[in-house]
Order: sequence, then structure tokens, then C-alpha cells
Amino acid sequence: MIYLVILFSSLYTFASTEIALQMVPRGKIFEEQGRDLILKTPSGTKVRIEFKRDGAFEEAKGMNLNHGDEFEPGDGLISLGTAAKEITKKLGMKPQGHWRLSQDQKLDWIYELGDELINARNGELISSK
Repeated sequence: MIYLVILFSSLYTFASTEIALQMVPRGKIFEEQGRDLILKTPSGTKVRIEFKRDGAFEEAKGMNLNHGDEFEPGDGLISLGTAAKEITKKLGMKPQGHWRLSQDQKLDWIYELGDELINARNGELISSK
């Protein structure tokens, strides 16, 4: 029984690591904290990716939007760079700093880029403060 638990844990860690590395192009694992992985981008910034117990992607966040953070979630969701370009195009401002991608029960997948919310499936601006 203990071998099964160790095997499952090993497979889970491997699967999450592989998924995370695909989401941060040219990134490297910097740190593992339970089900969370922190990846270092090629420019040296860090992106945190959180996974559910079953290994499914749950959330990603960073502090360096437009200063080195890269994130490409796949599965029909737009990249962090595309979300930032949409805000620039629609509001005439270049978002910077903190960002987060998470699934909202009402709004589906959303990027929070500062005070702006962007639909992560189609790039539509949801709200702006």
C-alpha cells in the first residue's frame, strides 16, 4: 500500500512539473511548495502555479507583468501577453505589476491585471476600475 502512495505521489509531481514547464516558456523549476510550483522565467522573474489535488491546473500568479513574466496556459485560454495587449488596446494603458489567472464560478477563467478583469477565453474586458 505504501508503494502505491509513493508511486502516485511521484507520478503527480512529474505530471504537474511537465504541465508547469509548458505554461512558462523556457522556464525552469525554482521551488516546489506542496502542490505549488514556482518557475523562474528566462528574464529571472518568478511565476507561481497552483494545482488541485488531482493534478489539474488551479491558478497562476506573478508580480512582474510586462517586466518579464511569461505565462501560456493553453487549453483554449489566451496568454498573459495577449491579455495585457487587450488592456492596452482597449484602455490605452499598459498594465504592469501583479497579475493572476483563476477560475471564477460566474465568470469562467479570468485574468486579474491590476484593477482590470479580462476574460481568459476571448480577451474581452470584463471590468475596469
